[in-house]
Amino acid sequence: MDISKPFGRWRIADDNPRIGDRSSVYRVVCIDDPSFRAVLKICTSPDEDVVRAFRTEIENTKSQPLPGRMPVVYDDGEDGGHPWFVMSFSEDVKMGRKDTDLAVRVALFLIDCAIALREQGFIHCDLKPENVGIETGPDGEEHFVLRDWETLREMSAANIRPGVVGTRYYRSQTVDYTGHCDERSEIHAIGRTFLALLPLVKWIVYGQILLLATSPHIWPFVQVRTYEDLRKRIVRAPGWFRRLVWLKAAVWKTSIVTRWTAAVAFGVVSVAVVTFGCHLYDDYKARHAEVRRKFGPKDDTIGLVRSGVILYREGDMVGAYRRLKLGRSSPFYQPGDYKDVNVDEIYADCQRRLMETMRFGQ
Repeated sequence: MDISKPFGRWRIADDNPRIGDRSSVYRVVCIDDPSFRAVLKICTSPDEDVVRAFRTEIENTKSQPLPGRMPVVYDDGEDGGHPWFVMSFSEDVKMGRKDTDLAVRVALFLIDCAIALREQGFIHCDLKPENVGIETGPDGEEHFVLRDWETLREMSAANIRPGVVGTRYYRSQTVDYTGHCDERSEIHAIGRTFLALLPLVKWIVYGQILLLATSPHIWPFVQVRTYEDLRKRIVRAPGWFRRLVWLKAAVWKTSIVTRWTAAVAFGVVSVAVVTFGCHLYDDYKARHAEVRRKFGPKDDTIGLVRSGVILYREGDMVGAYRRLKLGRSSPFYQPGDYKDVNVDEIYADCQRRLMETMRFGQ
């Protein structure tokens, strides 16, 4: 679609590169307004499920559950069935810039956001570095903002939601198994984000926290279960490590103790990661196979039918007919799974159009 034309009173900046080129279902571009920096985000997918989710993101962002810690919406609208909105500009956190102070500040920021949302009965469900932005306020000071609010859910809904939400790698394995998002899964996402931003040399200092936050099946009696506990552990970790070194230094020279303590700690953390990582991988494969056995054919059927509907909307009647025919012949096909579209009616229209094409060809 044409992104260069004006949207309402907003004009797209000339020679505007695509921002956040990570998605094929939306685009984010800068607007041309000298008064302030802002971006326009527009849904480019024809899939009605994606469009509905995008509208949800607009409404959630406009509701401002975390004022001052999330983008501000200046305007919104639709263009030919494609929803769009204009929000304040925020820069990405640089993943390549491994910095301990940045990693700690981002982790504590996400914890504060998660606590504030919990007090309101909400859960974000998609915490990751890409969803943390850096805005510059009117006073010239930089501050973090939490972005991408399509996944915001009420706590009760998130705890019973049958689908999988979140981003792979940052999403807890328990979400893959059960589809349930709760405080524990958010802690896992914060831990993964902390790990992604933390320099390798600092894994020794924060190794215990990373293991207890990101490994839900390790030592369940000492898991990090609350945001407050995670924050306390992150804040106290450097002091704990220094005290460990000082304690050893009472017996041996500090330089020797520092070197050997770091080496031993790194070895212990490495062994623990490998050992429990293998355990988690085996457990994940077994549970994933069980989930696929129960829900895989159903999910495959839904995906096949949905792809047929998309091809129909794009004008590919042959491809749409083949996929819809195959999906409708599945024993797992149920028209009630597609409340937003009438699959049988679309399938009949495909047949009609193909018959007319054949008659016209003859």
